[in-house]
Amino acid sequence: MATEASRKQAGQRLLSDNRRAAESQESAYRFIDGISHDFRTPLTVIKEYAGIMRDGLVGKVSRAQREILEIIDDRADDLAIMVDNMADAGKQNAGLLSTWRRRVEVGDIFRQVVPSLARKAAIKKVGFDVAMDDDLPEVYCDPDAIGKVIVNLAISAVKSSLAKGSIEVRARRGHDPSEVTIGVTGNGSVVVEEHFEELCGEPDRDDGGYPDGSRDFGLGLSV
Repeated sequence: MATEASRKQAGQRLLSDNRRAAESQESAYRFIDGISHDFRTPLTVIKEYAGIMRDGLVGKVSRAQREILEIIDDRADDLAIMVDNMADAGKQNAGLLSTWRRRVEVGDIFRQVVPSLARKAAIKKVGFDVAMDDDLPEVYCDPDAIGKVIVNLAISAVKSSLAKGSIEVRARRGHDPSEVTIGVTGNGSVVVEEHFEELCGEPDRDDGGYPDGSRDFGLGLSV
């Protein structure tokens, strides 16, 4: 039978281990946050200069050159999203990921994310449609967080789309008139229901079943 002294020592060791784990987690978050900040500055510069060149502000641009600049801009967007997801994953693991919920129009959320998604789909030669019911009620949510969810799902759908495929981002009235259902559909690879939890669990580098063989850490779906 354990003595009172041994139980106390075990409790102290547990507290010490928990404290070290918390400190390690906080240190990891600070590191990831610093890396994220350092990445954002050059990415912003790359996007700005690619946009200046694409718009012909420093000289005439041929069609082929414009297409290349659009690809540069698109890949810079991918990196920016990856950086944001990495920062969110760090906050999530440190218990610091928070939301700011308020009443917003679904249309306002869509207007923030749809243009970049449409451009990405066009570059990948994938059809892109938006379907939104009229007179949708306001929703109570964090619009930035919901926007990230839509972007991550749509990008995954674009990546997994088959040849001449298409995706749709939609907002419909729910069964309850006060609710709105937002979703993304496409014709890419199918994930069976028993794999949902694994897919949206811990990030893991995987090929994601993408037709082009691209690989993904799964940060977006995890967050």
